[in-house]
Amino acid sequence: MRCTFDQVVLGAQWQWNANHRDEWASLAARPGHLRLLARPLPAGDLAQAPHLLLQKLPARAFAVETVVELAGAAAGVRAGLVVLGKTHAALAVEGERVTLLVDNRPVFSEAAPRGPVRLELSMEDGGLCRFAYQAAGAPVRRLPTVFQATEGVWVGARVGLFAAGEGAADFDYFRFRAPE
Repeated sequence: MRCTFDQVVLGAQWQWNANHRDEWASLAARPGHLRLLARPLPAGDLAQAPHLLLQKLPARAFAVETVVELAGAAAGVRAGLVVLGKTHAALAVEGERVTLLVDNRPVFSEAAPRGPVRLELSMEDGGLCRFAYQAAGAPVRRLPTVFQATEGVWVGARVGLFAAGEGAADFDYFRFRAPE
């Protein structure tokens, strides 16, 4: 299932991590894209951020991918793909780096050229997650770190998008597919 962002409003499958505010996102700022306007993280903790845009897991095993591009200079923004439960992992673009954070701590980081970056998360039955990314014109880079997703407090784990810090990030699409 591919979710493109060419609608006037977000689809009903999306949910914010808390009561939303209209200034967190725009579907009009860059037509065909979802622009997330970055906000600071409460106490530096991604799991506490109300401005995470999430969906329930679609299956016991799946892959999800998106393409993110930092808007403008966006030097102070970290944006990407997150899986959130009692623990969380996020694959993010920040400046000219791609970073994997587990419970807010970087566990992997490497240089990547500016421009659109495709981010991918594959979840196996049982919640084992693997991450990959692909910068424009480069081969897919599969990360060595494996993350065990956990249930949330009130609901199961969720997966989605985020932008934190100051600035904005544009997402081209959000697609679920069968795992490879």
